[in-house]
Amino acid sequence: MPGRDRERERDNAVGRSEFDRLQKGHDQLAAQLERVAAVAVRASSDAGEARADLQLVFFLQGCIRTKVMETLASYNSERPGILDGTRDKGPPLKCRIYEDLLAATLDQGAGQPTAVQALAALKDYPTGPAAIHSVGNLGKPREDAPWIVPVQLTGSSVGRRLRELWADPHLGCVFSKGPNGWPDLGCKPGRYRPSRATEQVCADFGLRVPGKGGGKGKTTRVSLKRSASDAADARRSRARR
Repeated sequence: MPGRDRERERDNAVGRSEFDRLQKGHDQLAAQLERVAAVAVRASSDAGEARADLQLVFFLQGCIRTKVMETLASYNSERPGILDGTRDKGPPLKCRIYEDLLAATLDQGAGQPTAVQALAALKDYPTGPAAIHSVGNLGKPREDAPWIVPVQLTGSSVGRRLRELWADPHLGCVFSKGPNGWPDLGCKPGRYRPSRATEQVCADFGLRVPGKGGGKGKTTRVSLKRSASDAADARRSRARR
């Protein structure tokens, strides 16, 4: 019996040592994963904010909505001839739509004395593929709401300068609500919104993502700080999986 007791104690000691070793390895791996998650969230946040800094979001209704839909229809009708070489390609679709939006802005701002210089700067500034990276959400728009069309500018000096021109505070009156309600065309700067994947990673590791944009175009930095309770909750959640 004493011999069996000693063997049992020895086995228990080996088991505890092995458990401690595995627990230490688990904790080290968990810490490494948390650091990788923090870096990934920061990188995602920085990339998202950089993209939002070069984005303009337009809200279309009325005449400008109709005009952009006509531009889309015209472009789509030209595509077969472009593909078979019987028709010149012409300006890219993104540039055509931007020109529609710019023309509507100039027309809407006519008679606004405080916006004269800002509008003139926009009108005279050369654009094209060097400034316009892409135009999104060009599918069939909803009938019961303004058509939201984001315009992504390039990161070149041309695109950044164009973004500065659109950010001129004197343009605010062009897109503000008047006695007859909102104008046909609205414009706001882009804002960063964390993706669902980023939010899930933050939830898994207890990282805090404050806000989804700061309102009216202000971006919000992602905080990688977390409280002790957040960290404990995240560890318990992962342990239950």
